[in-house]
Amino acid sequence: MDKLTRRYEIGQALGSGAFSEVRQAVDKNTGQQYAIKIIDKSKCAGKEGMIHSEVNILKKVKHENIISLIELYETETKLYLVMELVTGGELFDSIVEKGHYSEPESARIVYRILSAVNYLHDLGIAHRDLKPENLMFSDKTSNARIMIGDFGLSKIFNEEEVMKTACGTPGYVAPEVLKRKGYSRSVDLWSIGVITYILLVGYPPFYEENNAALFALIMKGDYEFDSPYWDNISKEAKDFISKLLVVDHEKRLDARAAIEHPWIKRFKPEENELVDNLRKLSVNSPESPATDIVGHFETDNNESADSEHEFERQETVVLQNSNPKQTAAERQSTAVNLVEKKPAGDGIRFLSLNLFIRPPLVKTNSSDYKDARLTYFSEHILPNYDIVALQEIYARGSSRQKKLISRAKEIGFSYYLRSPAQDLLKGFIDGGLLILSRYPIIHTTRLTFEKSINTDRFTAKGAIHAHIQISDDLRIHIFNTHLQSSPSVVVDLNDPVVTNRQKQLQELREMMINSVKQFGDSDPIILVGDMNVNSRFSKTIGRHSPEYSQMMNILKYGRITGEATSQDTILQFNDLLYERYNEHPITFGDSGEEGIVAYKDGQKRIAEKTLTEKSAVGCCQSIDYLFLANRSGPALKFETNENILVPTFV
Repeated sequence: MDKLTRRYEIGQALGSGAFSEVRQAVDKNTGQQYAIKIIDKSKCAGKEGMIHSEVNILKKVKHENIISLIELYETETKLYLVMELVTGGELFDSIVEKGHYSEPESARIVYRILSAVNYLHDLGIAHRDLKPENLMFSDKTSNARIMIGDFGLSKIFNEEEVMKTACGTPGYVAPEVLKRKGYSRSVDLWSIGVITYILLVGYPPFYEENNAALFALIMKGDYEFDSPYWDNISKEAKDFISKLLVVDHEKRLDARAAIEHPWIKRFKPEENELVDNLRKLSVNSPESPATDIVGHFETDNNESADSEHEFERQETVVLQNSNPKQTAAERQSTAVNLVEKKPAGDGIRFLSLNLFIRPPLVKTNSSDYKDARLTYFSEHILPNYDIVALQEIYARGSSRQKKLISRAKEIGFSYYLRSPAQDLLKGFIDGGLLILSRYPIIHTTRLTFEKSINTDRFTAKGAIHAHIQISDDLRIHIFNTHLQSSPSVVVDLNDPVVTNRQKQLQELREMMINSVKQFGDSDPIILVGDMNVNSRFSKTIGRHSPEYSQMMNILKYGRITGEATSQDTILQFNDLLYERYNEHPITFGDSGEEGIVAYKDGQKRIAEKTLTEKSAVGCCQSIDYLFLANRSGPALKFETNENILVPTFV
């Protein structure tokens, strides 16, 4: 220990594990910075083999894409590994922040990983735990090297030796490991196939809610190149992945053959060229969506930016819709005014809107004009409201959500709440929900649904709840949600998407009950969102769609059918849109040029104009909702104001 401290100045902790910690250190003679991994021998009883394996391997390797061991110190109680310091963060964090990499970027990263793995295999070393968390950037510059670290599970093997120890991380582990029949260095190539898949689209090829189901998929090699995420990715990239994710390890490419694959060779950097432009976003952004879930912006003078909007007790709810000159985005919106017997517009204006600002690669038709639509919304719609609940404004792989929050701050929205971002293997795309408020958000809760199916399995769908302090006497609960989508317009009640949506409604109801009970019974509840339940009247039976009726029953009583009992917690929700129009307005679909169609009585009527999938054209669904539960608080009611131009809907 004395020799170590004479040579190095040991500084701040950089990280810690089950039986070790890593600290920054400086060579007192040269000023060069290093990382010192300090292993506590008393904490790793029974794990000595892993420690010795890592040390032996680090002594043996020297490659520009592998973190180097500089020297080793040992005492009776501790082991000190002086190692090359890498400061650029994990590839995992970069993927989470950026969303995905382009093909050239991905191929160059994979080439460097393959180069290092081929070097290890030539030395008779298998890493056995390759994953984005164990791949680091050497520094934060644009030409940072990708570095392999964490050799805790690595093993030096003889050519004839077959490893039989089950190890690795579930989402990246090879089928032969799970089958426990023995395996060799080819496990690393399977992991590289998984990593390549993730680099290109930002989510893994194998994903299930529990390990048993996940392992079943892996052992069958059951994965897909899902549309639309893979539509614009080259056949060569898919072929490369397909030749690595081969269940029969003897037919899987080895590292040397993978380096020679046409996709790698196409983007392979010149000899000795460092990987450049790998990351367009900082992996240590202070506004990383993984941690920045709820925020409060301080004004320069420390006064609340919403002080001019304070008012007396509210007693009336006015729901208003847009006028015929407004855009499709505005027509899809719904506004609620909480006013004190004043003309509409004098109170709190509330908006719920699905923005369809989906993650990169999810594009509709040739373009869905994400930037243009977001700019229009930010400049022309957002300033007119005081509380805004948005769906499908995803943070994953894009700065658009961050830009919207920044714009909202500029115009007085001092508080916001958004869906938490998830990791790569569990709901790797965030829920896309956002609440903006000029009034203080005093309490929040968040829910990620237990399970979504079809393409929704890539998204951490759920709900967010903001308890908002409007004045000393009035607080409101806002719940914003996005439920399981349907792959087609007409869905049978026994279809898995319907039953899954009903499970999500049950989870949502339980969340609402648990979230509001601690605040008493006086604060009204507003529930908004894209429910994906088409409520339009059936032409054959002349009433609400059956799924709509079931949805209302679940929200109110917690069951699909039947009347309430004395044991039920009743949430008496009213469907404000239906009460207003005596029909369900279209909120999704495409019914004619410029969103206007001629009806049979000769009148021009508004219809929704969509920028979503081609398959949705002509669907004319009513799937977005605004529900109000008055509870036992102020006498809120729904009223019509003659000064507001109200359109009729097809």
